[in-house]
Amino acid sequence: MYKLTIGFFLILSLPAAAKEAAPVAISDQTSYIRVLGRLNVNTATRAQLEQLPDLDSSKIDAILRARSQAPISDLSSLALPEETENHLKTDGDSNLYRIRQNPLRRVDQSPASAAR
Repeated sequence: MYKLTIGFFLILSLPAAAKEAAPVAISDQTSYIRVLGRLNVNTATRAQLEQLPDLDSSKIDAILRARSQAPISDLSSLALPEETENHLKTDGDSNLYRIRQNPLRRVDQSPASAAR
């Protein structure tokens, strides 16, 4: 009888001792977008350049002005943030695309396949 009484109180006390679940910020999970691949700075459109992380409109305008004068051969001359520069290249096909984490899924087509 003693064990039964103790077991009964333990079972009743479990829900009282459980912590309330913290609310999950769903907007944080769905807004986490990861950029993969590289974008050719000489052939990219303005819309494609806007998809790059840490690249504001003034930097995009500078890129478009610089490449209208001559093809860009050196990214360091543009003074771009490191994260942006990691996703740019000066020759070859673009293979940039973005993935939304949580759940993992592709949110847009790569510029190379979208142009075909």
